[in-house]
Amino acid sequence: MVFPALAYPTYDVGARLAGASSVPADGLLTLGPATPALVWINTPGNPTGQVLPAEHLRKVVSWARERGVLLVSDECYIELGWTTEPVSILHPDVCGGSHEGLLALHSLSKRSNMAGYRAGFVAGDPSVVKRLLEVRKHAGMIMPDPVQAAMVAALGDDAHVAEQRERYSRRRTALKAAFEAHGFRIDHSEASLYLWATRDEPAGTPPRTWPHSASSSHQATSTAPRAPTTSASPSPPPTNASPPPSPASPLNRPPPAPTPPPHR
Repeated sequence: MVFPALAYPTYDVGARLAGASSVPADGLLTLGPATPALVWINTPGNPTGQVLPAEHLRKVVSWARERGVLLVSDECYIELGWTTEPVSILHPDVCGGSHEGLLALHSLSKRSNMAGYRAGFVAGDPSVVKRLLEVRKHAGMIMPDPVQAAMVAALGDDAHVAEQRERYSRRRTALKAAFEAHGFRIDHSEASLYLWATRDEPAGTPPRTWPHSASSSHQATSTAPRAPTTSASPSPPPTNASPPPSPASPLNRPPPAPTPPPHR
């Protein structure tokens, strides 16, 4: 499974739980001749706020279909575009009207402030969705009726989404002004809840970068190397293992070992 080099850690953890090799990559060209089983993309991105344009997405869809790779797009922030309008991988301008080999993942956590409900949905290739439904049913992962009813209500009401969006917008504006007043440059913030702020330091000092969220007025900052652009092409990682994590970046540290549940 391939996922963005700078990304939400669940992609990597999901691959490990499935017994698959997880490969972070800044671009598909870094994979060389390797053909993964699944490729994650995230647009708008977490934690950079970067949006992949329709032209770029078309190329990714074409690449995946040529190789028979399942392409999954995390679009949980798609309704939070600021300086550009995010587009879904399932949009006809991207996929040519066919959802074959494509999945789009959506969530009510941010658009409706319903993170505690663990409510979302996946849409796309009917054959893949059918297999997911079967697996979830037999694994006992069936969503309760009250949560489904709450989802129907939330998805049928746009007024609260506009209110939530305005709340995020005010926080984003305040954060952006504060960072820029202290000499930071906002490299990405086209959409989502995040600002990717960088300040140039004297020669020989690594740049300091803070991904910061507008979802809360009290968010902790973290230190990480500057985000690479999507056109970067570093040496490809091995296809059978993840590269060693960088000690300078808490985003790249491997997840802690799971704690076994207590005996009951």
